[in-house]
Amino acid sequence: MKGSFVGEDMDIDPIAAEHGVFRACWANTGRASHAGGSAVEHSAVNAEILCLTEEPPSAAVPAPPTGTIPRVERFIVGSPQANMFDNVAFQPHTGNLVVLEDGPTSIVLPDGSTQPRGNDLWMCLPDGDDDDTLSDGCVRFASLRDTTSEPTGFIFLASGEAAFVNLQHRDVDAANHRGSLLLISGFKVKDRDAGIDR
Repeated sequence: MKGSFVGEDMDIDPIAAEHGVFRACWANTGRASHAGGSAVEHSAVNAEILCLTEEPPSAAVPAPPTGTIPRVERFIVGSPQANMFDNVAFQPHTGNLVVLEDGPTSIVLPDGSTQPRGNDLWMCLPDGDDDDTLSDGCVRFASLRDTTSEPTGFIFLASGEAAFVNLQHRDVDAANHRGSLLLISGFKVKDRDAGIDR
């Protein structure tokens, strides 16, 4: 089982970069003994996505040693259903963030029996014009049926309309490692400043 707060993966926000601001977001994996919805849980520490933004000097700190002031904020708060975040990838042109899970794959039912649960892939909106710094919402856009695999290495094509993801299998040794590389298409790309009410 992974540590409670392990930085698994990081990506740079391309929308912030277009405006001359460095912003990077990463996954703190969390910890769980069973998948979301389980009647049993031994070590629930929900995952989270944190983001670091480099801000310009201020009156309070006019000349920071690095030239900027780092600010770290929580962007996505995990839950029993969205947990064990592992990899992240920004969608070009939108500011949307894809988050992959790498967590337990069994659910204990109230009668004591178990059932498998695959890891999920989530798409999360950027923070809109509100009083917090959190994503304005996440949707599960894919779930793995093969519970011996985990999604990893998600990367968008430059258009933002398609992406590759690797399905890495856990149940084989390194000498016999196998996996699958999938192309997912059909992602929508809209101008995030087009006045869409998110």
